[in-house]
Amino acid sequence: MSSQAQRLEIQCTVDTVTTHGFVMRRDLEHGERLKRAGKIMGIAFLVAFLTVFIPILHFILPPLSLLIGAVLATGEYLGKGDVMSGEIECPNCKKKIEFARDTEEWPRVQRCPGCSFTLKFEKS
Repeated sequence: MSSQAQRLEIQCTVDTVTTHGFVMRRDLEHGERLKRAGKIMGIAFLVAFLTVFIPILHFILPPLSLLIGAVLATGEYLGKGDVMSGEIECPNCKKKIEFARDTEEWPRVQRCPGCSFTLKFEKS
């Protein structure tokens, strides 16, 4: 269904301290991206249909849910890859940061769970 995972080296720099780590990523095929976007739009259509029966709010909620669904589905479709997992050491507190499964986006900004410092991760 999709290509195999690839190891991608990443780095994080705070002041003069740089740490290196890795993420496991994979490319998403067109069909899988389309399926994910369709699932989001299906949920938006269901919410729009259910909110039609709410008095007064049916003027606002169905168009709003369709608009939000279209924006979310477009964002999901434009995502070319997934980050499956990964880890890197925080340059500030030296705690290991683990990456959960998420859409691939570089540079990636995330808070350290140890020191709550905002870190920026880039491809090496």
